[in-house]
Amino acid sequence: MKRIKSSPQNSFLTSFLLKKFLNLFRTHIILAISLMLLLFVSCGENVKEKKDGESDLESGLMLSHIDSTVTPGDDFSEFANGKWYKTAEMYPGTPYNGTMIEVIYRAEDQIGEILKEVVNGGDYPSNSPKGQIKAFYKSYIDTLTRNELGAKPLKEGLDKIFGTKSSTELAGMMGLPTIPSIFSGQVFLDSKNTARYIYYLEQADLGIPSQEYYLKKDAPFPAIRQAYKEYIEKIFRLAGIDQPEKRAKTVLDLESAMAQKLWTKTEQRDKNKMYHLMTVEELKSYAPGFDWDAFFEAKNTDKITELVVHTDTAIKGVSEIYGNCPLADLQTLTAFYYINGMASLLSADFENANFEFFSKTLMGIPQQRPLETKAKAASNQVLNWQLGKLYSDKYLTPEIEEKANILVDFMKKAILAKLEANDWMDEPTKKEAIEKFKNIHWKVGKPERLIDQSSLEFKDNDLVGNIQKINVWKANDELNRLTEPKREWEWLREEQVVNAYYQAEMNDVVIPIGILQPPIFDPKADPAANFGGILAVVGHEVSHAFDDKGSKSDANGLLRNWWSEESRNEFERRANILVDQYNKYEPIPGVHLNGNLTLGENIGDIGGVALAYSAYREYVNQEQGGEAPIIDGLTGDQRFFIAYAQLWSWITTDAYARQAAMTDPHSPGKFRANGVVRNMDVWYDTFKVQPGDSLYLAPDDRVQIW
Repeated sequence: MKRIKSSPQNSFLTSFLLKKFLNLFRTHIILAISLMLLLFVSCGENVKEKKDGESDLESGLMLSHIDSTVTPGDDFSEFANGKWYKTAEMYPGTPYNGTMIEVIYRAEDQIGEILKEVVNGGDYPSNSPKGQIKAFYKSYIDTLTRNELGAKPLKEGLDKIFGTKSSTELAGMMGLPTIPSIFSGQVFLDSKNTARYIYYLEQADLGIPSQEYYLKKDAPFPAIRQAYKEYIEKIFRLAGIDQPEKRAKTVLDLESAMAQKLWTKTEQRDKNKMYHLMTVEELKSYAPGFDWDAFFEAKNTDKITELVVHTDTAIKGVSEIYGNCPLADLQTLTAFYYINGMASLLSADFENANFEFFSKTLMGIPQQRPLETKAKAASNQVLNWQLGKLYSDKYLTPEIEEKANILVDFMKKAILAKLEANDWMDEPTKKEAIEKFKNIHWKVGKPERLIDQSSLEFKDNDLVGNIQKINVWKANDELNRLTEPKREWEWLREEQVVNAYYQAEMNDVVIPIGILQPPIFDPKADPAANFGGILAVVGHEVSHAFDDKGSKSDANGLLRNWWSEESRNEFERRANILVDQYNKYEPIPGVHLNGNLTLGENIGDIGGVALAYSAYREYVNQEQGGEAPIIDGLTGDQRFFIAYAQLWSWITTDAYARQAAMTDPHSPGKFRANGVVRNMDVWYDTFKVQPGDSLYLAPDDRVQIW
């Protein structure tokens, strides 16, 4: 089965959602004397204590989360969320919790209600969305059959893998959608010719999510490698494969060698270095250790003449390892990937072994989620579009759609004003930036059209078979792209996802209905909370169009340099200051963030909040006579910033925090709040932040890009 990365290049949430996809904008506000008098009263003294039975969302804020004993300038995240932090626990069966997590699982519960209605409903045509949903859900929840079958669903695939007679035959096997490959690939728009689709080849992830787990010698990495080796051995034994201990060592040794060839997550952020257009013949000469003809023939892509090779030196290095490796060892590695990919779909002994290593050891999760909850999540992932249509039909109301589009219109005006007022870009570069913004395709709520999946029919007692059918369907859909016109209508994430994204080749900003719910967005709440919530999300995604990666694509999504040398150098200078800031942050003692890895998302966060604030002030001027009302003892500006910080209440296990620091391009929630506000002049005025406060930055040290 293919381990293919999703296409959205930037998304608002962390990678645990699938995976999962900026520019800085700064607002310099001069406040009226009357408003300044209000702000010079201590914010801690102004916050109204929540009374029993009083709605937290009177102002759109969660007042019960605010800890007024904390000085905002020392730790704004703690100020906005401190009371929640004191009692918060990890969301059951996960390594984290926070506002966004709670909304994600609320949406999952909403999906669960839809699932109940479908599963308990009548009979449906087997290839209809409801027929597909009902059969798949029942196949997942049928643990009696799964336990009776044990390792039997693996037999056909393992027989194919171990039955190969040569490395050429195994390379061809890896081209099948039901067998894992040591390379990843997908069909998407050509970054340098977005009128066409092209095949992308790139390095595949290893069994553990980051190279450091294989290569670092300090604690806790050696212990994790040992636990991983024991896991590999265990699932080989469960699958009935001989010499499990020897095979486990083979897998770990091979992956450790491959880890030295792979590009880091940070290196993969360089779009220019990632793009290497080759003919198939050039690929065969460049990376000769792997039989590419057999691979592409099995994928039915043997007629392609050229492709884009991402992570080119990794492809070359892994191909060399493949070419020099005994067939028996290659079969062992492929068999492990096959079993591991299926483990959570099999009997309880496989599923428990998988959980013990990947969830408990790697992420610190003490217990699994209940079966029905896992069934909801699996159904929502596999049948995302079928369930998404039912979800948007139920939850996307005219009121939500209208209010969301009104807010987005304020944001569009603010972005254009920011670009036009930019004082460090030269005119030709600024003109290109404005053209790019004006050419963004805005997609809000739900897709206008969905892909036809009526060819899929599932069995209610064959979970593994159902997953394989999905993999085959997706592979065929990818092939269809190669001969189709550009799918302008296509969404790359489903409408029920609590997320949003920007996609560079399509120049799309997509805001699904799933994220349009409290406290992120509430059509009945005070506008300050919505601007600090959903509009910060929207601004974040637009900022991705101009971040360290997005800024390398133009108004038509083409990868080309549209910057003057002087303007680009100034952009890089400012971005590097931000890198240095985030390099200093420690999510757990001794583990620092990688400011280069998180740069794009940090630019998105800072740009998003700055844009949202500009849009909010325009709203106040236009709709509230220039002065927002005091609600719950808080000014409009105070409510705006608190609303943003409350999006990012965030706790995690130490194990997950360590993993995320190496692999996640998003910063942890605390730094998504504190790291943003300390770069905004208006926040200092709003909360009376002074030199000596922990978050204080001198004006010259605050990052301004837009």
